[in-house]
Amino acid sequence: MKRTEQWSRFDVADGLATEADMVAYLQAALEDGDPALLTAALDDVERARAKLGGQPRYTLEELLPQCDPNATNS
Repeated sequence: MKRTEQWSRFDVADGLATEADMVAYLQAALEDGDPALLTAALDDVERARAKLGGQPRYTLEELLPQCDPNATNS
């Protein structure tokens, strides 16, 4: 009997369950240095936040400085 494979669509947003996950993900995208990758990562984080529902604890403007240890909060 031939075995059929089941595939599902992968969405990185499903794996971004906490603010710490999102910060680490954005930090990795920033370290890569590719603007297109950073744009995609920001979209992924926005989708993850929408999937989690409710109000996020932090805005993206508050998360991004956490990605850069040299950034200062004003």
